[in-house]
Amino acid sequence: MSKIRWIVLLLLITSLIFSCATYTSNMGYEKIILENDGNYKETRLQGIIEEKARLAEEARLEAERIENEKRLAEEAERLEQERLAEEARKEAERLEQERLAEEARKEAERAEQERLAEEARKEAERAEQERLAEEARKEAEKLEQERLAEEARKEAERAEQERLAEEARLEAERAEQERLAEEARLEAERKEKENALLQSLAKARRINSYPSDLASLTIPHVYRPVDNPILKDDSFTQIETLFIPLGSSENDLDAIISSISDLNVDFIFITGALEDRVYLSKKLAKDTVTLNGGSIIFNTQLLDSNSDVASFKISENKDIELSVVALSDKSAVTAKSVNAWREYIEVESQKDTEKVISTAQKLTDSEAILALSSSQPSSLDWSIFTPYSYRTEESFTISDELNKTMSDTYRATHFSEETDGGITLITPVLSERLDFLYSKGIIEVSSSTVALSGLSNMDIERFAILATYIIP
Repeated sequence: MSKIRWIVLLLLITSLIFSCATYTSNMGYEKIILENDGNYKETRLQGIIEEKARLAEEARLEAERIENEKRLAEEAERLEQERLAEEARKEAERLEQERLAEEARKEAERAEQERLAEEARKEAERAEQERLAEEARKEAEKLEQERLAEEARKEAERAEQERLAEEARLEAERAEQERLAEEARLEAERKEKENALLQSLAKARRINSYPSDLASLTIPHVYRPVDNPILKDDSFTQIETLFIPLGSSENDLDAIISSISDLNVDFIFITGALEDRVYLSKKLAKDTVTLNGGSIIFNTQLLDSNSDVASFKISENKDIELSVVALSDKSAVTAKSVNAWREYIEVESQKDTEKVISTAQKLTDSEAILALSSSQPSSLDWSIFTPYSYRTEESFTISDELNKTMSDTYRATHFSEETDGGITLITPVLSERLDFLYSKGIIEVSSSTVALSGLSNMDIERFAILATYIIP
């Protein structure tokens, strides 16, 4: 409640108390007058009534005045409140405007600071870019100098290389001239040899048959019923060979001929009795050269031969040397026990080894094949893991010596002695590989044993060897 309302209320309470006191006083006074003077009583009462009416009117007017004052005070208070509210609103607006102005000022200051910071940052960036550009320029200059120096070095190296290349070219030309001169010399020698060979062949062509008495046969002997050499392509030169070990047993030669008549091989090695070899050669009607160790049937050009080795022309620029050696197989065929056969090997080992190695050493060409009917097995075949219970880890001198310079074709083309024995002789006592093809300077492609008709009987079985090579 406001202060003005408290004042109005206090005035009303005071007025009422005064009216009550006046009324009580008048009543007492009236009582006294009645007692003293009855006439005066009526006059005084009328005055009192009039006074009361006046006082009531005054009280009413006072109340109206107070009410008006209260209403005016309330209106004044309301107006004051409205004024204060308006002032407060205006003050609030002013403060808000000041706050907004302050914020705007601060925002402007912040924006200015940011602008200045951005300008400073851009300036720093520009300075950094200029610094980096300067460093890049210097680096580019350094790299350019290094590049020029490298180019100068490379140019010097190129010039040196050109000088060396020129020297190498001149050296190569000199070497080429020397090579051509050497080739010319070798070609002249080759032609001279060919002329000599042609003269020898011309003489050999007159030998078209074997003498009736084979004891008078001279070694080497060339039997030439065909005389039509077949040369192969230089780029891929593959040859097929067949090794027929006739051995010391009786053979059905006609059955053998029937078995091999359809085989298209380049060379047939034959070991065994001279009469059997001659019979096969005549029946097959193919060019044959007879050596000490056996015979070689061929369809290419025979270049030269001696008692142990024959050389052949395979293609225009490739030739090969062939040899064949036969040792006695009688001990293996007739052996009553493995121990008896091994005793024979030990007795004859040195002599047989010297014979084989002596012949192998005569194969001087870089490409060569040696067909061997041996008295000994190969050390590579003997292992405790083979199916043959009599075998142990053993060493045999002939195979050991040949394996130093040549390759055992069958072993080179098969996985192992345990799974691929390659047996060429089967008797009631033995099962052994006693016939071999050794090679050098050529590639072994394949080899297999062949059971030809006529190479077996009830007690003895003998197998031929078919092999394929590539001459590089």
